[in-house]
Amino acid sequence: MSPLRRSSGQPITRPVDLAQLLVDVRDLLNVANLDAYLFGSRRHRTGSVRSDIDILIFLDPILTGTQAQEIWNLEPYLDIFYGRDGSVRSSVNESSITLPDRESLIRELNALPLFIDGNWQSDADEWRIQNVLADRSPSATKIELYELGTDPPANRADILAVAALAEEYRAAVGILGSVVRGDQTRCEIVDQHGSPWSIELALINSMGSVQAALQTQDSLRRTKASHVVLLGIAAGVPGRVKIGDVVIPEQIYYYESSKVVGEEELTSPQWKQTDARIRRAASVFPGIAGSTLPFIPIITDAVIASGEKVVASQDFRERFSQVHRKVAAIDMESYGVACAAERRGARLTVIKGISDFADATKNDDYHEPAARASAQVFAYPVREGIFGLSFNDD
Repeated sequence: MSPLRRSSGQPITRPVDLAQLLVDVRDLLNVANLDAYLFGSRRHRTGSVRSDIDILIFLDPILTGTQAQEIWNLEPYLDIFYGRDGSVRSSVNESSITLPDRESLIRELNALPLFIDGNWQSDADEWRIQNVLADRSPSATKIELYELGTDPPANRADILAVAALAEEYRAAVGILGSVVRGDQTRCEIVDQHGSPWSIELALINSMGSVQAALQTQDSLRRTKASHVVLLGIAAGVPGRVKIGDVVIPEQIYYYESSKVVGEEELTSPQWKQTDARIRRAASVFPGIAGSTLPFIPIITDAVIASGEKVVASQDFRERFSQVHRKVAAIDMESYGVACAAERRGARLTVIKGISDFADATKNDDYHEPAARASAQVFAYPVREGIFGLSFNDD
């Protein structure tokens, strides 16, 4: 099958005006005489459009968590190292740099003055506009000067992939070519354009939307990933899917919400959307060849029902078909992960392998192959560069 790519093969970027951005930071921090310096790969032009923008500022007050979040909202590529004298700490992670005094810090970092006493420096004009990737967060800068600090930088991730169960997590780690390291595993995939993608795989280790939401939100806060992918298994609706299929749904139907009026309970379903771009890209190929499965059919014209119940009842399953004709799968985590992604402003893709039909025949026989199929379908668009493409949403 032919790979999906833009005709130019180049990533989509956007400009960041450091002069205007630091005016916004100055106003946010209420520091009229702001001193700000550029350092790291952006200063030396050794980075890429996916590198973060390291800024050194000196503050008497400690940067609060609220202020750090507001700076993140201004520009997710901005990593401010703040402090007094020769000790500064990242606003994004717990990395720090310590030297005897302010002058030593500026000298060792070869930091370029951008603002002095609240004024933009004309000598910095050629660094004023920085291009960044349009649709994802940067990886933390890796420069030798971080060795001056007491704490190693916590890398950000481009994509956060989450799995509810240990067998789903192990399958994803294996397919992506890494090894299990606790409940958080890192790997990097270089796509066909030569662009590296940092992926964090996180284990929720519990079924249900509440725990899924809490764990996903915590991982997003730490990684600053701009895209969340929920991997694993789901029950299927006969006639819509078969065991072994992989579903990438367009909507999530949360069936648990309801309202009690007198003695009557009225259902009040909630709906969440998934990312149209990845689903649209996947829809052009009906399946992929896997390393252990000869062919994996992919269903994108579908809805997944999500709730807190382990469903093993045909009657209960058939209720979903009456709600929406496109309901093709049932799981327990999609809605919670969707809520966390929405709260953090991240895109969401759900990729679920069908392991059973949520009836009396439900068992664990197909859990492992379904989990592996889910991970294989995820790995394919990453390697093809599909996560870096821009598709116009309807």
